[in-house]
Amino acid sequence: PSPRRSVCNPLQLPKARNQEVQFGGFLVTMSKVMKLRAPMYSIAQKIAMLPDAAKAQKVEVDGRVAWRKPKFSRRQLADMKKQADAEGLPWPLEEKPERAPGASFFENKIFNCKGHKAERDRPDRQAMIAAKLANMPAEIEAYRKERHERRQKTELQKILDWKKRK
Repeated sequence: PSPRRSVCNPLQLPKARNQEVQFGGFLVTMSKVMKLRAPMYSIAQKIAMLPDAAKAQKVEVDGRVAWRKPKFSRRQLADMKKQADAEGLPWPLEEKPERAPGASFFENKIFNCKGHKAERDRPDRQAMIAAKLANMPAEIEAYRKERHERRQKTELQKILDWKKRK
């Protein structure tokens, strides 16, 4: 290797930030390695940082409020919980409460939203349609009777029509 290139042990990093090193099978500069390299804590040390390390921190910077990301993401917390269970360590964060049977995300969030008017009115409309269908045979009979009576000729119409036929 040239003086600018070397194989790097991540625990013993060279001091020059622009020096190229072999890291994870790739040739990268030391500044990249330092960005990629996370502090190496044991699972017990990580658990000792909880619950504060799992929450976003509200800080005041130059007279304005800013939020700092949590030290551990939810994915990292899930991995840490698995490691803690494997090593028999207690988990300091409380579990999410179980949902009531039948209360899914969809039922809690979507059904409680306003929704479309047609969807909200559908049960009332279906009940009204069912009531009208139950009364439909009587309605049809009344309609047919009224149409039949309208088609019947009056006495005057019968006389006039009789004269036309002759």
